[in-house]
Amino acid sequence: MKKVLIVEDDAIIANIYQRKLQMDGFQVQHAADGELAMEMIKCNLPTIVLLDLQLPKANGIEVLKFIRSREESRTLPVVVFTNSYLGTLVQSAWKAGANKCLTKAICTPKQVSDVLKATLAGEDSAGGPPPEAAGAIKLAMPPEAPAPAAPADGSIKMAPLAPAPAAKTEETPLLSGLLKMTSQPKPAGRAPQTPRSMPAAAPKAPAGDIPLKLAGDNAPIAMNLAPEAPKPAAGGSGSGAIKMEGFGLPGALPAPAKAGSAPAEEYVAPSESNLLEVEQNFQHELRRGFAENLPQSIGYLRQRLQTFVKNESDTSNLRWMEERSAILFDMYRKTHSLTSGAGVAGCAVIARLSSAFEALLTELYENPKSINPSTTRTLAHTVDFLAQLANDVDTAETVKLGSASVLVVDDEALSRKAVMRGLEKAELKAMDVADPGAAFEQCKKQTFDLIFLDIDMPGMNGYDLCKQIRAQPQHAKTPVVFVTGLTDFASRAKSTISGGNDLIGKPFLIIELAVKALTFLMKAQYKPAPKPA
Repeated sequence: MKKVLIVEDDAIIANIYQRKLQMDGFQVQHAADGELAMEMIKCNLPTIVLLDLQLPKANGIEVLKFIRSREESRTLPVVVFTNSYLGTLVQSAWKAGANKCLTKAICTPKQVSDVLKATLAGEDSAGGPPPEAAGAIKLAMPPEAPAPAAPADGSIKMAPLAPAPAAKTEETPLLSGLLKMTSQPKPAGRAPQTPRSMPAAAPKAPAGDIPLKLAGDNAPIAMNLAPEAPKPAAGGSGSGAIKMEGFGLPGALPAPAKAGSAPAEEYVAPSESNLLEVEQNFQHELRRGFAENLPQSIGYLRQRLQTFVKNESDTSNLRWMEERSAILFDMYRKTHSLTSGAGVAGCAVIARLSSAFEALLTELYENPKSINPSTTRTLAHTVDFLAQLANDVDTAETVKLGSASVLVVDDEALSRKAVMRGLEKAELKAMDVADPGAAFEQCKKQTFDLIFLDIDMPGMNGYDLCKQIRAQPQHAKTPVVFVTGLTDFASRAKSTISGGNDLIGKPFLIIELAVKALTFLMKAQYKPAPKPA
């Protein structure tokens, strides 16, 4: 039997993958952090590793380097999970020796299982990206994931699946941000600090058991990690679901049998005749549990954000600065879990937005100087819209951005290019125009779903251009976001009066613009079902 080692710090997500892989005939082990994973690999070499890069104690890159440094595990197949908005992390994973890199937000358990089977079949060589990826670093898409569309022409820029590899060879720039939030040492110029409000790390569990806390229970159950772990009891995925921290989990691992009780039934894989039904029931239970508990996760994000905004003006208080870092880290961890849960539940739209939001939180945590009224407003708008999506998860999945088009108008080439980069990160089609008059003519010919405007432009300023665009019936309700260095109150008031929906101050974060674009485009399409009377 093929042995899979799942390295994932979110116990609920790991348990879901474990159940699915066991259904497909794999023997599964689980490590909740990088250090435990390395110990388990040394003691009992698995057949393949499913590795999350965002881990406590030792991050996924360090685990990869450990695997490739040992003779007995040098050719061990490793499939890694990452956030598609953190392209440099993907490059680091390829460099460290990953076989395949998957975007966690778009992978259901079935897709993950299919990728593991394909990797074991020898589709890619160990230790680096596939040969066809030599020219550009790309994420390996799961079998059922849609491929991005091809560029239409020279003026329409489509987002690549992942950024091209950087020319630099230094390791530290490639790992900036996220890895420093796990275990990567920080640069000498910024000594690591532990915020006072950051909860203390839990004591390390023994190699044999990882505690899983059940909602409503005072005592945890144990998830056995030994090589010959007992198989879970049989049962359809549509029944016997238990509630765990995060969302309902179909067919969760049973608690240890009491003394004198009958032994648990051996798990029996479903036959081919009812495999499709079992798969559908399993996925249905995952989505139902995710939808039931999503409002609670959003409520936590909103509560932490309110604390963040309430004291944001007190930037001179050192203690508050430390607590602010703790709040951002808490929000990042919750959003990371939300992204994973949406991915396994097949909620691609929510996962797409939350993964971008997760990357923005990462950037703000690592670079607190980037926190300003604009980024704070973006955080608030995104959490509010996630709350709307949580009210009707099924309707949220009807949002389709494949045909959405964006117009960027700015006479400054560098600024225009920066906006385009943000839209590429969000995998959106966009057209950039330097002349406001030409942009207005283009709006007569084509209907855009979102427009970014500079204010201070020659010939026609952004306010006047926005008014003229608003006068066209097809653009009467098109979201318009001003991107400008004019961030005073008067400029904000004029942007609203002229018909603008929002304003981003220069200089801006690329990922903030990506989050802003996704939020406005999704909000325009999202039409929740009317509530019954």
